[in-house]
Amino acid sequence: MNSSRGRPRGGSDARQRLIDAARVRFEADGYANTSMRSVAREAGVDHAMVNYYFGSKQGLFAEVLAIAYSPQAVFDEIFAPGASRDPMRMAERLLVGLLTVWEEQGSRGQMLEVVRQAAMNDAMRTTTAEFVGTEIVRRISGEIKGPDARRRAAGAGAVVSGLVFGRYVLGVEPLASMSTRDVVRTLAPMIAMQLDPSGVARFVR
Repeated sequence: MNSSRGRPRGGSDARQRLIDAARVRFEADGYANTSMRSVAREAGVDHAMVNYYFGSKQGLFAEVLAIAYSPQAVFDEIFAPGASRDPMRMAERLLVGLLTVWEEQGSRGQMLEVVRQAAMNDAMRTTTAEFVGTEIVRRISGEIKGPDARRRAAGAGAVVSGLVFGRYVLGVEPLASMSTRDVVRTLAPMIAMQLDPSGVARFVR
C-alpha cells in the first residue's frame, strides 16, 4: 500500500487491473458486498486508485459493464436544483435522458451487451439487479420521498426496464420504431403516477 501524497502508485496498467479485478469481485460477491478495498487487493494496488480512476464504486461498476454513461450523471440532470419537481416533468426528463443515452452513436451496442450479459449470466444478473436497487431505485426514492417512496421508485424502474427490453432487446412494435416524442407521450404518465405520492393511491384501494 502506498501512503505518499499525489497520484497513488500501482503501475501503468493499474486502471485495467482494477477493471479486471472488479469484474471478478462483482461476479463472485455481488455489487452490494464488493468493497473498493477488496477490488484493490484483487488488483494488487492501493485502494485509493479506485477513487483516482473511477470516482466511486458506481463509476467502477459502470466501467466494468462497458456502460458509456453513469446513471448518476443522468439523475443529476433530472433532479438538478431548480428543476421542476412536477411528477410529469420529472418523468419526461427521465425518459428523454434514458432515450438519449441509448440512442447515442456507439452507446447502443455496449448497452445491449450489458442487458444480454445480465440475462444470460446468473452472477451478472444478480449483480446488475443489486446495482439497480442500490444506485437507481434508492436515488429516485430519495428524491421523490413521501409514502412508500421506494416501492413507487421500483414501479418507475419497472416501466423503464420494460421500455429498454421491449424497444431495444425484443424490438416490439410499435414501441421499437416510435419517436422519442411518442415514447415520452405514451410512458411518461405511467412513471409520473409513481413519482406522485398521491398518484398510486388514486388507483389502489
